[in-house]
Amino acid sequence: QTRFGEVYDSTLDRYSDILPIFGLMLHYSGWHASAAPRFALMTLCCVVVAGTILVSYVRARAEPLVGRCDVGFAERAERVILFGGGLIIGMEAAALVALAVLTHLTLAQRLTYVRHRLQEDLRDRDAAVSDGEKLADSNLKGEF
Repeated sequence: QTRFGEVYDSTLDRYSDILPIFGLMLHYSGWHASAAPRFALMTLCCVVVAGTILVSYVRARAEPLVGRCDVGFAERAERVILFGGGLIIGMEAAALVALAVLTHLTLAQRLTYVRHRLQEDLRDRDAAVSDGEKLADSNLKGEF
């Protein structure tokens, strides 16, 4: 696997995350003459797409800073199972509501996790600098 392959795979994953939801949004738009638009469900699809993209975005931005960032309720596998299950049993609106809530909760969990980890890193760095200053002071005074 190449580095480009990783980027390409991740890009295809984002397409596979959002295209089915866009398809459902098109269905709710009333694009065929026999159906009236259902704007609330279309809006819900937009909220789910935003949450899905942001969950992946925060992970991609966070991992170079804090290492693994796979915290949260709605990892990709859970989202696929929930959405697919909702479609199979004819409860797509309920699945969308659950996805809207879970993706944004996952987003909040990841942001909280990253903030906590970065604050820990800063405290550790400050402590190391403080220890280094104490060592330098003791060396200047001839203390070992």
